Amino acid sequence: MNKSNEHVLAGGACFNEKADSHLVCVQNDDGNYQTQAISIHNQPRKVTGASFFVFSGALKSSSGYLAKSSIVEDGVMVQITAENMDSLRQALREMKDFTITCGKVDAEDPQEHVHIQWVEDDKNFSKGVVSPIDGKSMESITSVKIFHGSEYKANGKVIRWTE
Repeated sequence: MNKSNEHVLAGGACFNEKADSHLVCVQNDDGNYQTQAISIHNQPRKVTGASFFVFSGALKSSSGYLAKSSIVEDGVMVQITAENMDSLRQALREMKDFTITCGKVDAEDPQEHVHIQWVEDDKNFSKGVVSPIDGKSMESITSVKIFHGSEYKANGKVIRWTE
């Protein structure tokens, strides 16, 4: 976050089991993409999951909006003021929850809210992944990203990747 553009924050997201709907981007027969929200049949949507998020701090205070949210393919973009971006960055550094209210400044109707919430450490990943070596479940086992170098050392053991 410290090395990112000061006006934009973006990140990827994973499937959220607590969301009652998720954004998906579907290619139609014409080759065009359209966004759909898949949800539980006959249930109102309250929490929608997305594949990515972008916070843009370029919204002008004179726009008449507190903030604007929009769906972009299977993700969400939230336009906020530079001041709100500073507050968001500070909340993220301090690992504090943060809420952004979207809509017109003078709106009387209920506004839309974007909540950034810190949760307990999620060990619920790699579900259904089985080791091809011993057939054991790899659920809750973290992955190691390999960028440069071919060795990973931990707990007195070395793993060397070769091609």
